[in-house]
Formats: sequence, C-alpha cells, structure tokens
Amino acid sequence: MKHIDLYVDPTSAASYLAFEPTLVLLARTGTQASWHMARKPRRHTASADGEETVSERHKRVRQAYQDDEAARYARWRGLPMQTPRAELDAAAVAAALASVESQPQIATDYLRSLYDHYWSGNPAPLHAAGVQQLLTAAGGPVISESALAQGPALLHEAGETGVFDVPAYRIAGEVFIGRQHLPLIERIIREGLEAVIPPLPPKASG
Repeated sequence: MKHIDLYVDPTSAASYLAFEPTLVLLARTGTQASWHMARKPRRHTASADGEETVSERHKRVRQAYQDDEAARYARWRGLPMQTPRAELDAAAVAAALASVESQPQIATDYLRSLYDHYWSGNPAPLHAAGVQQLLTAAGGPVISESALAQGPALLHEAGETGVFDVPAYRIAGEVFIGRQHLPLIERIIREGLEAVIPPLPPKASG
C-alpha cells in the first residue's frame, strides 16, 4: 500500500476545505496516510496607526482575497464556515494525532470532529481536555501527561521539512502545498513520481 504524509491545521480554512477531497483521494487510490499537525502561517494584521508599506498592502489584499475565496468555496460545497470562537491547543492536537498514527480511521474521525467543532463556531475551548474528549469519541486512547508534554516537539513549524503552509502533502520525498495539487498527487500515486515529473537533466560541467 502506498503512503503519504499529510500536514494539517484545523484552524486553517484551506486545510479544512481540503480535508474531504483528500479523504476521497485516499479512498480512491487505497493510500495509507499519516496525519501531522503543522502551524499555518501567521496572519497579516494591519498596523495600529494605519500606515503600511507596499509589501504589507499586497499581503493584506492577498489575504482578503484568500478569505473571500475560502468562504465562497465553503458555500458552494455546503460546508459550515462560521467565525471561529474556540481556542485550540496545537500541541495537544499534535500529541493526539501521534497517538493514533497507526489507526488511520480513528485519526480521520478525530480530525473531522476537530474541523466540525472549530468551523461551526462552537466556543468550547479545544485545550487538552477538549481535544481528549473528541479523541475518545472517535475511539482513540487516553493521552498520557508525558505524551502531552511531547506535543510541542511534534508540531511542524513553517519551513520545516519543506512544509511552509497547510494543507501539505509529502509523497515520494516531494512536498506539495495546497489542495490544487490533488490531481497531480493522484497521478504520482498511480504512476510514480518520475513518470509524472521527470528529473531535471544534470547540469553541464564547466
């Protein structure tokens, strides 16, 4: 069975919108997944004095477009996307995912419940206790205090292992960022990386 590493963040709209299409891909290709918690990039915020550089303005405009695009896509798919109200402990999420790495169905059910909770506007915090409650409901184990303490070390920060945004897909040693790559990833799963993306020719010496 082929394997893929998936990097997600339940607080990322892009990660949320890619979740179900990713599950369809896994089922269609019979691919085993390992889920990892990765932090989304920090959002751009306007300065308090209203002054901004050209670069900052470009970031603000791009971010506004991405937010609007995500909202439109959610409406088109009939997905709830309320303003998030729940605090989320990323390290606890990472520890929970690690605890069910060898149980993909539980990991999937757990992540789905996280996304549903966060994007439905539920205000109940997703700290260690809240995360544990959702994991238990999905059939997962109780996370020990020592495992929770390892949570921060399990978080993938932006730039680590080539993952600078979510969702990210690592397959055959290559990283692809964003759900737009799902058709390409499916071809790689079916045909192999070099059949889909031939290696670059060696550089001429001299």
